[in-house]
Amino acid sequence: MKRSILLASVFVLGAAGAASAADLGVAPAIAPASAVVAAAPMFWTGPYVGGSLGWVGGTARTTDINGYNTAGERWGRAPSGFIGGLQLGYNYQVSPNFVVGIEGEVGYMDLKKTTIQPSSPNGDTRAWTNDGAFGAITGKLGFAADAFLLYGKGGVAFYGGSSRVQDTSTVAPGGNTINATADDTRVGWTLGAGVEYAFTRNWSAKVEYDHYDFGSKTFSAVAGNGATYSFRNNLTADAVRVGVNYRF
Repeated sequence: MKRSILLASVFVLGAAGAASAADLGVAPAIAPASAVVAAAPMFWTGPYVGGSLGWVGGTARTTDINGYNTAGERWGRAPSGFIGGLQLGYNYQVSPNFVVGIEGEVGYMDLKKTTIQPSSPNGDTRAWTNDGAFGAITGKLGFAADAFLLYGKGGVAFYGGSSRVQDTSTVAPGGNTINATADDTRVGWTLGAGVEYAFTRNWSAKVEYDHYDFGSKTFSAVAGNGATYSFRNNLTADAVRVGVNYRF
């Protein structure tokens, strides 16, 4: 009997509470709204391949080492023209803002120019640098700001253009003539910087400046008088390029 009275009391109190809640207009619980998902930042990690083209200007200097005309005389030229190439690399985003990477590139530089040695008696001793292939292997360090990447790069550089000193005049003193050529690949260094913008998840465009120092090359030849003369050529170049990359 007591148990029946207790159960009845609990039922009555529960019903009264529900009725009170209804009278007070208590709204049913509302599920939390879905969180707004922000656009994911650009993720630069991964391999890429691309191409570039632009303008290159060089400084080439030739030294008459042991006096074909004047010992120690240096004379220069400023070749300039087209540069184009292909690049392959890999980036790794070590934090939301910092990116490291490695890149290899091969291409062509139009560094072709001829000048006359100032002390040449008949103006026939000419020096020139030819156009040729170039390559570089560089490390990269960049700062990422979502779809933008500011970066610097540096490493080893190669150039395959030849250098030459030639005099075909037979009226030079002693009937002297010479044809000295250096065809070996040069090895030097490069430093550069650029900005890259990713306009889709896979495609990006860049603008880049690079300085190349291909070092010096010494070469010799036997002249018409039977003596051996040596020359040294130094070559540097500066390039501004635009390019595109496809990231896998």
